[in-house]
Amino acid sequence: MKQRLLILSVCLIFVLVPLLGTSAAPTAPREFSPVQKGFVTAAETINPYAPDRILVKFTEDALEHSKLNIDLQRGAAPAGPQTGITSVDALSRQIGVVRISRPYIELKNKAEETRLGIDRWYMLELPMGSDILEIVKRYAADPNVEYAKPDWVAFPAVVPTDPLYPDHWGHNNTGQLPGYDWGGTWDHTGPPVGTPGFDANAEAAWDASQGFGSSSILIAIIDTGVDIDHPDLSLVSGYDFGDNDSNPDDNSAAAGHGTC
Repeated sequence: MKQRLLILSVCLIFVLVPLLGTSAAPTAPREFSPVQKGFVTAAETINPYAPDRILVKFTEDALEHSKLNIDLQRGAAPAGPQTGITSVDALSRQIGVVRISRPYIELKNKAEETRLGIDRWYMLELPMGSDILEIVKRYAADPNVEYAKPDWVAFPAVVPTDPLYPDHWGHNNTGQLPGYDWGGTWDHTGPPVGTPGFDANAEAAWDASQGFGSSSILIAIIDTGVDIDHPDLSLVSGYDFGDNDSNPDDNSAAAGHGTC
């Protein structure tokens, strides 16, 4: 089989995973549809943070003089919503805080646990419909609070607005790829093949700050050619070593499908 070397532009994707990130995040409602639904033409609009709770990190001195001596286990809570910190409790009564609890698990890495101040983070549960962003500002202004933030919703994946996306088994492999017919149609017309879950797992990175990647990254592919009219490909100058020319179109009679 003849082989061709061609160069394509491709997206370089990477993941940013903040544990307790303090950087600003978009606060406006956004559309979101779980990746498991595949391509959709419309998605539900939701807020990027929980509507009934916030996260607060107390200063070391404030926590030392508080009555929040509870287990460092996610969900652990004192008997009531009072902290024993006078200014914080006064604010909580104004707002109507109904419960305070631990939001994070105990880490096995104690040095990292101390560095992040895991023991000083608490979740404050609020009445539904509270003005979350305004309440965060009020707690953040208290000198006993080191940091306050909404409980951000994690959007672990995003599906491209591409009607052919379900065919891209390498991104979300559910075993949906039709098998290739080597002796009749010379196309993917056979029964579905593939191992569900055996894929690039790229969806987890597409909603990061880099987005879908950088078109400045180039890769070279060895194959029998490409469909040069395919809208997903952005070809740059290369060379076809199979036909000894610069045309990467797959005109091979033996295969005739190439990379598309």
